[in-house]
Amino acid sequence: MPFGGKYALTETQGMAALLPKTGACTASVMAYGFDPYLTETDPFGGSAYAVVTSVAKLIASGVALDTIHLSLQEYFSHMDENPLQWGQPFSALLGAFSAQMGLKIAAIGGKDSMSGNYRDEARGINITVPPTLAAFAAGTVAADKVRSGALQWTAQKPQVGGARAGHVVILLSQSPQSPATDEWELFKTNMKTLEALAAAGALKAAYPVSSGGVAATLAVMAFGSMTGVEAYADSFAKADPLNYQGSVLAEIDEGALPAELDATWILSGRTLSEPVFRIVRPLPGTALSEEENPEALVAETHLEVLRRAYEYPLSQVYPQTSTGATVAEPSDGNAVLKLPAFNAPASLGAKKCKNAPGNGAPLAVLPVFPGTNCEWDMEMAFRKAGAQTRLVIFRNRNREEIAESIKEMAAAFREAQIIAFSGGSSAGDEPDGSGKFIANVIHSVPIADAITEFLEKRDGLILGISNGFQALIKTGLVPNGRIVPSTSITSTLACNTIGRHISRMVRTRVMPNISPWLSLEEEGAIHVIPVSHGEGRIVIKNEEAEALFAAGQVPFCYVNAEGNPAMAEPDNPNGSAFAIEGLSSPDGRILGKMAHSERCGKFVHINVPGNKRQKIFEAGVAYFK
Repeated sequence: MPFGGKYALTETQGMAALLPKTGACTASVMAYGFDPYLTETDPFGGSAYAVVTSVAKLIASGVALDTIHLSLQEYFSHMDENPLQWGQPFSALLGAFSAQMGLKIAAIGGKDSMSGNYRDEARGINITVPPTLAAFAAGTVAADKVRSGALQWTAQKPQVGGARAGHVVILLSQSPQSPATDEWELFKTNMKTLEALAAAGALKAAYPVSSGGVAATLAVMAFGSMTGVEAYADSFAKADPLNYQGSVLAEIDEGALPAELDATWILSGRTLSEPVFRIVRPLPGTALSEEENPEALVAETHLEVLRRAYEYPLSQVYPQTSTGATVAEPSDGNAVLKLPAFNAPASLGAKKCKNAPGNGAPLAVLPVFPGTNCEWDMEMAFRKAGAQTRLVIFRNRNREEIAESIKEMAAAFREAQIIAFSGGSSAGDEPDGSGKFIANVIHSVPIADAITEFLEKRDGLILGISNGFQALIKTGLVPNGRIVPSTSITSTLACNTIGRHISRMVRTRVMPNISPWLSLEEEGAIHVIPVSHGEGRIVIKNEEAEALFAAGQVPFCYVNAEGNPAMAEPDNPNGSAFAIEGLSSPDGRILGKMAHSERCGKFVHINVPGNKRQKIFEAGVAYFK
């Protein structure tokens, strides 16, 4: 994910994705390096450090130095008679080339542009881009070796005063120790140390020092899981805030350090159990041992205070919440939400199908509509659960194709035991229309007749996720359990309260329910699941919501880190009433939900901890056995 840690607040330094092959265990990783302020001042140094930064990010993410390749992107103003302008791209390319030669890394391809100008002589406007050379480093690594930059915390040793300390944080500094130091050899030595720590199992997190220096980078690493830090002030000066490129902070488990490791680093801090950022420095003139605590407190503040300062400037441009407040600020939505009580018989969810297939493997039919894009993930989830699957593509280029597609889909539904409507961007996700195309298809007579027969005579199951859920609620299949005219719909999914598409991980809790889709989940279980939608906010009358909760038709709710149903963003990402994430039909056989349970795998979203596997697909298959 772009941001890692329990609270998804540590910016990820590299993009990692599995190679596009079923069963792949190798990740492709990419990172970039570019400091516009440095490159504008010094195109040579800025471009050299762009290469160093991109490589450091990739190694911190788990890629080995000797497997990395580069691609360069240059962007400069239009060249004129000014000789200084001609010198900028030449200087930048020389800088990048010097780094490539020093690190023995080749650049493959790239792109350049010399047209970064906007001139309007009538208005006296002459804008040029700053000298730009961005380096992109790419490599591959075993997917289980990919690392997050978010700090972890594991209690290891008690500190004076009773506080609990965890791992140590070290600095592998790129600052030369003497004028004779070869900066490229120093960098390669530090990166090999990082690789050795990882190979020994001692490396828990790594993060290249970014603009602002050691202290700012430590804070960013801490935000992800709100892991407390005791930082040693003397280490802050070991990586220049203006020339920080190439230095790396690493969280290590001292107990796993290999005895034979011969390496030099600077102790920069320790992780703490309490969510504070504490700065200490050795007391002058003392010769006490570490156990006697020869340190004086310089400053201490709660991580939430630092987080707000970190997030506030951009929150005015790109709001985090619909109110404009940052997430770190107190909100009325943070109050504990009291939900209506459940009164339905708990045994309803344990029902079995009366018309199970003879071979014990149900057929799941997955319609593919224009714009949906989650069918393969959904298909894989059903296959892993033991189902047979069939994709049915809805073609809409002309009237004849539409008629043929409706006929084919209706025929497939008559053979299915499970119908699963996937998510994506149905019909382009046009405003006030997510799922509308799918809903119109469901309302067509042949499809409506096939679904009615499927539910009333064959005891089948229906699942709708994201766009699929939007279609189910727009047709009345949830919560009514049957297709109803649009004029009879009393609840709907509306635009997110923040007014834009949201894509993040959320926590959902299994509520008391009557659905066979949740027969393998325990009530109260909390999952960490991705959401990605622009219209996911449940709008419902209070009395209807109370009736649905009482009947066990609200199987999932959005919750906060403490597991309590939440109305505050981002825990409730769309502002859904009563924190509702999903709904079911009165008998539980139709389930609709916004969170993408199908986007799950051993190497998926690995930088965000939590239980990401909802066993709804396994439960759907078990219903027919």
